Amino acid sequence: MRSRAGVVVVVIALALTGCTTGPSLTDVHVDALSTSSGALAGGTELTLTGTGLDVITAVNFGDATAPVQDSSAESLTVVTPASADFADGDVEVSVSAGGASSGTGLSFTYEVVTPVDKEMQYLFTYWEDWNTDEYGSLENTDCVNFTSQGLQARGWGMDDRADDAGWWFWKGEVTGAKNYSKAWISSTALRNYLTTRPDLATMSTDPADAAIGDVLQFDWDDSGDPDHTAVVSRIQDGKLSVVQHSGAAKYLTVDRMLADHPGSTFYVWHLGV
Repeated sequence: MRSRAGVVVVVIALALTGCTTGPSLTDVHVDALSTSSGALAGGTELTLTGTGLDVITAVNFGDATAPVQDSSAESLTVVTPASADFADGDVEVSVSAGGASSGTGLSFTYEVVTPVDKEMQYLFTYWEDWNTDEYGSLENTDCVNFTSQGLQARGWGMDDRADDAGWWFWKGEVTGAKNYSKAWISSTALRNYLTTRPDLATMSTDPADAAIGDVLQFDWDDSGDPDHTAVVSRIQDGKLSVVQHSGAAKYLTVDRMLADHPGSTFYVWHLGV
């Protein structure tokens, strides 16, 4: 502050600072995809080619996002994520960097390719609108019935109905009556059945062994017998979510389920076919 002829003059020093922004997509051009289709459950390695691609941090397939695995100015590699709700069809491919996104003018087609695709598309079709005409409903204890339906859609063959310990479902052609083996509708019986079928599934207590489409079984009271069965529908940052009946949900987190049942445990059935 200075005083001059009775006038107070205030001198303000301004510190001029520059504002930085994230990388620009202005110079990004994607010319081609190495493949234009892949499985609903994701896992297709895909290369994008073009110019200015080294600034891209993620590639979006419709509403699903995949981080960039490796990149240069001329190409980048990603592994496709699962399609949104395991729906098939064409989705727009866009790229992201620094919070900004830009379309590429290209599309990717999600197709039913694998047994997992068949399983998950079935489960996401009927998680809320139950397929009762075909399989009936066990109402509040329908979790294993629903899981078994998904496994049949996956391609699992049923055992002979004469096998009391087998895994099967039967619907009368005339009356429409439904009959189920214990392994088809009971968490404990399914556990016992899978224990005898290492060709179908192997048990693990490590969540890191889980994959989309695998079966989870929960022991709410830590009694040694499973009380609930569900199917892995999402793996995000190492966290598992499930699709299920008996509390119908398509992306219920395992963390939430365990928090709702203090002291509970779960294990993974990693499916081999």
